[in-house]
This record gives sequence, structure tokens and C-alpha cells, in this order.
Amino acid sequence: MSESNRKRRTSAAKLGYWREQVAAWRESGLSRTAYCRRAGVSASSLGHWVRRLVREQDSRDAVPVVVAVAPQQLASALSDVRPGRVPLRLHVGERFQVDIAEDFAAPVLRRLLDVLAGMERSA
Repeated sequence: MSESNRKRRTSAAKLGYWREQVAAWRESGLSRTAYCRRAGVSASSLGHWVRRLVREQDSRDAVPVVVAVAPQQLASALSDVRPGRVPLRLHVGERFQVDIAEDFAAPVLRRLLDVLAGMERSA
């Protein structure tokens, strides 16, 4: 068995193990610390896996957003983007990330934020 296959199998086994631990902790009704003492697992590891599994679930639940933008608006928004420039990165809640060029079209951004805000309210 190749090293990469062995690592993949080990990773899958580790993921399965921690999914079971997280599910057992949630079903136990115990605090995280009490569950870890009883189960003999590291509280920090359990915390790490709880966060990781929540992020994975959130990414599976994410829904793509389609926003209608006129070609002229897009061309205007992108006309001044220079290679190598780092755009402004706007996080809208935990589900959306928008990269904004140095010289952006405000109406396009306003429309996008309105759509995203509407989705957050309806969620």
C-alpha cells in the first residue's frame, strides 16, 4: 500500500472516529469537559473537531447566490483593476465573502449587499 493511500485511510478513520465522538458528546447531555473525562479524550481535540465539523456542514449547506449585473456595470467595476492589487475582502456573515477592487462600482456592490442581506433575513 502506498504512503498516500495509508494516509488517506488514516485520515478517513480519524474523521470517522471524531464524528462519532462529537455525536456521542452531543447526545450525552454532558459538558464538553465532563464528556472528555468520561470518554478519555482530549478536550482541546474535541473542541477542534466540533469546530471543524461545523465548518464542513456550513460549507455543504451554503447556497450559491446569483446576482444579476449588467455587463456595463461589471465592465465599469473591473476596468481599473490592476494585476497584483489585493482587493478589499468583505465578509457578510459567515456564509459570504466578497472581494472588492480598489476602484469598484458602488451601485453593483450596493445591489449585491441588498441581495445578500435579504438572503440572511430569510434564512
